[in-house]
This record gives sequence, structure tokens and C-alpha cells, in this order.
Amino acid sequence: MKQDGADTTGRLISVTRGTLSGLLATIPMTLVMEGLRRNLPVHERYPLPPRLIMASVTAQTGARVYLTNEQEEELAWCAHYLFGALMGAVYGAITPRTASHPFARGALFGCCVWAASYQGWLPALGILPAATHHPTRRVLLMIAAHVIWGVTLTEIDKFLSKIVIENGKPGVADREHEPQADAVESVALTVVSV
Repeated sequence: MKQDGADTTGRLISVTRGTLSGLLATIPMTLVMEGLRRNLPVHERYPLPPRLIMASVTAQTGARVYLTNEQEEELAWCAHYLFGALMGAVYGAITPRTASHPFARGALFGCCVWAASYQGWLPALGILPAATHHPTRRVLLMIAAHVIWGVTLTEIDKFLSKIVIENGKPGVADREHEPQADAVESVALTVVSV
């Protein structure tokens, strides 16, 4: 029974570390999005997806009439950072701490988040059209931003794992033999095969 408690504590630490890593990784992601947007042709410089998502959600829920444009924009960026933290928590929950190739794993996870969002739940809920309906340069901008987010997420997580105590020892818990050890790769293969 003591082992179960240690496993639960280790998992909670991993999820918490992933949450913080995801939140912090959203900073360079956002800077990349804003910077690349400025280099787009003028007709493609319309608001970035976090703003478009919030405009759609507030319009669909009727909340838009109660918000100023400034409030809606602030909500958009808050939701953007919170979603980054949430996806970081997912990463912390499903990724083994003995992960090989963290750079590639992060890039792959970022692409999976992009695909699941922009080709998945956002169009399915009628919030945004699928990425295939956006200009190619904007799609590439968002994929690049998600790769930056994923790589930064893994690097921050790796750094934090060195300073966080897990299972009574500094550093990383060995979760190599857990069933979700290859979860990120499995999700990626599923996305690619679809």
C-alpha cells in the first residue's frame, strides 16, 4: 500500500510540474505567434486564434454583449495560457519520466495538441473552421508555435524534474514500465494515420 501512495504522489508531482511547464512554455509560444504574424501579408494579419476562439465562444454563449473588446481580448489571452497549462498537465500525466529524445517528444506533443485542437475539437464544436480552411502561412505559423511550445514544455519539465523531489529522491521517478510509457507516440501515430 505504501508503494501506491508513492506512485500517486509521483503522478501528482508530474502533473503539477507539467502544468507549470505548460504555462511557462506558452510565453515563448505567444511571442513566436505575435512575431510571425507581423511578417504575414497584410490580408493575413487578422487576429490570432486565441482571440478568434474567444470571440466565437462569447458570441455563441451570448456573453459578448457584456464584454468590451478589451475585456474579451484579456479573456482570450488568459484562456490561451490556461489551455497551455492544461495541456502541460496532460503531458505530465501521460509522459514517462525516462522519456528518450525529449526535443522530438516535445515537438511531437506540440503537433498533436495543434492537430487535436485545430483539426479536431475546435471545428467539431463550431468554434473555428478547420485549419485546412485557413491560409497556409497562418497554419504553418500555428504549427511552428506549437512546436516551440512543446519543445519548451519538455525542456522546462526536464529542468524542474532535476529540482523536484519524487519518491523521496531528488530527480526523476522511473516510470519506464508503466502502461502509458509510449502514450505520446501512440497518440501521434493515431493522429498521423487519420
